[in-house]
Amino acid sequence: MLRPIQRPLVALLLLLPAAGCGGTEPQDASRLMVTVVVDQLIPDLLERYDEHYSGGLRRLLDEGFRFDNAAHDHGVTETAAGHATLSTGVYPKTHGIVANDWFEFDQAGEPTYVYAVADSLAAIVGIPERPGRSPRNLERGGMADWVLNADSGAHVVSVSKKDRAAITMAGRAPGHVYWLDAEQGRYVTSTWYRPAVPDWLEDFNRDARARLLSDSVWSSTIPPGLERIVPRGDRAPYEADGIHTTFPHRFDQEGDASSPAGFNEWMAERPMVDAATLALAMAAVQELGMGDDGIVDYLSVSLSQVDYVGHRYGPLSVEQFDTLLRLDRLLGEFFGFLDDEIGSGRWVLAFSSDHGVQPVPEYLQELGQPGGRVGGRDFRAAARLVREAFPDGTGPVSSPEQERVAVVLEELDFVADAITEAELAGEPSPDSLIRLQQNSYFAGRMPGPLHRYGVHLEIRLTLGTVEYTGGGTNHGSPYRHDRHVPLIFLGAGVRPGRSDARVGTVDVAPTLAALAGIPAPADVAGRDLFR
Repeated sequence: MLRPIQRPLVALLLLLPAAGCGGTEPQDASRLMVTVVVDQLIPDLLERYDEHYSGGLRRLLDEGFRFDNAAHDHGVTETAAGHATLSTGVYPKTHGIVANDWFEFDQAGEPTYVYAVADSLAAIVGIPERPGRSPRNLERGGMADWVLNADSGAHVVSVSKKDRAAITMAGRAPGHVYWLDAEQGRYVTSTWYRPAVPDWLEDFNRDARARLLSDSVWSSTIPPGLERIVPRGDRAPYEADGIHTTFPHRFDQEGDASSPAGFNEWMAERPMVDAATLALAMAAVQELGMGDDGIVDYLSVSLSQVDYVGHRYGPLSVEQFDTLLRLDRLLGEFFGFLDDEIGSGRWVLAFSSDHGVQPVPEYLQELGQPGGRVGGRDFRAAARLVREAFPDGTGPVSSPEQERVAVVLEELDFVADAITEAELAGEPSPDSLIRLQQNSYFAGRMPGPLHRYGVHLEIRLTLGTVEYTGGGTNHGSPYRHDRHVPLIFLGAGVRPGRSDARVGTVDVAPTLAALAGIPAPADVAGRDLFR
């Protein structure tokens, strides 16, 4: 069982910020401000395998300043929302990215699906038939914008496998913002940022496909015999498809060879993509001459494969241990590159995650702990109940009608609470769970299966919502296991240490900006943790 879930429910309360921590020292001006976000990384995995890290994770743990009690203080813990919060220093209720996707009512009163970084007015450069992408739905600028406000000559680079990570970490700033097109197996951008991709990116894509994204086998890099330290067995029917649950994982057994894009799409969900994303970040630093002058530049790297592996195999799987060892080596090479290219002590970095993850429920059951799954069948049953009780419901639902809907839904066994839009938009609630959801509420944008009725469902703590056929796990709840994330600062002006002070992910942006000497807006929700 993951240790964070054992914390008492009182840990969900939003505590007042702790006093500033002494983790800084006098410094020369930084030349590069860096964020590394590892999608779905939970602090437990850093602690559990601590002695086996020898690269970048080792350096973070030994040389960085750690905040052990950091958490997202919003209720819908999804990738786009988490990245946007880290980037902007404000909650989703302010920056507007409330989830990976949500529904809005159109002029006819019909709910319309909206993807967080969708934009019909922007095209993918070189692939105009793809749906457009941009930060148009993001209502606030982020760290990249602050860097450009400080000096318009600064370079801004944000890279990831995922569009919703690369884009939200770049804020609304023009810059070099690239993500992986899974079908074509190359990194792309949007006309929001530039009308054409630079030649060096074309060269990188050719090299990456040949050198980094061409292996049809994912083999374990775990030293022989070390698999025994993983808490649970590898042959688990609740992993992946229940059949291909052990190393090696092969495209010819697990991929879709019938599709022309099948191999690229298979590779896009394997840990080798993290190597490609970090290689792209390093290529951008060199090609743009980042850190070569007195201007502070901004580099964001979001790594996605811990998330993929966690979803498919679970956080305590052998596959996740292999992924973390790979990540450790890759980050070690990346930090060494920054030392050589920018100069040791001339760059400063924030390391965190966009959300946590729930334990695999069947594993909890094996331990004698409560656990279960909630899925499409349950939500369809909930919608059916609402339609029966509210047969004429069309378009936006009034506050009294929302209350009627909530009463019906709260009769369901898997529902802990049904929170109406009126409650979400109201005064800050004394209930900590509702307060977290209020931090995720932006008027007109309702995520979740009961969006049409203006109600947000809270699933019981002992259950997980999982959309993966056959097994795996998920995130998205306001419970601590989905909100608790690592937070480590490393580099110029940061001395080693750790704190158990209660801090939020809205503190990341203003703290990193202060370390780099970049002014942050006065109205951010977070604060400089070292003051």
